[in-house]
Amino acid sequence: MNQKELDFWTDKSAGDKAVDPTKEFFGQVPSTVGPYISSGTVKTFEGETQIVPGIRSIPAYGHTPGHTFYILEDGGEKIAFMGDTIHVQDAQFEDPSITVAFDVDPKQAAATRVRAFADAAQEGYYVAFDHMSFPGIGRVTKENVGYRWLSVPYINDSAKP
Repeated sequence: MNQKELDFWTDKSAGDKAVDPTKEFFGQVPSTVGPYISSGTVKTFEGETQIVPGIRSIPAYGHTPGHTFYILEDGGEKIAFMGDTIHVQDAQFEDPSITVAFDVDPKQAAATRVRAFADAAQEGYYVAFDHMSFPGIGRVTKENVGYRWLSVPYINDSAKP
């Protein structure tokens, strides 16, 4: 994980100063991330990093101090896993500068979202977001005002038992 993210969420003074809704998330760290930290299995990186061949990290700070995109590329295809970049698709695609209470640094979160949408629309690669309707994977296109989300179609063609 991004070192900035780990440092932020494990900083007791940051947790003491935080306001809701962020403050409550600090209380979840010991039970969710704590065991991984204690076991020594957390590996950190800084900035843009090649995680393994074909997967790299891109700093996307703002939502949290270490928010990160993960880019998967292979054979000329690309998908960007953009995590918590968007929370309210009906508003934020039309106006990417809209922020939410969950953004630790709203100004930086808005700037990150504006850049991310512009790049995804211009380059045409797939993106995946956490707070989207299933399947949460699609493309972003530029509109006269803002952007439009084009979700990939989901087809369950598995054989039934």
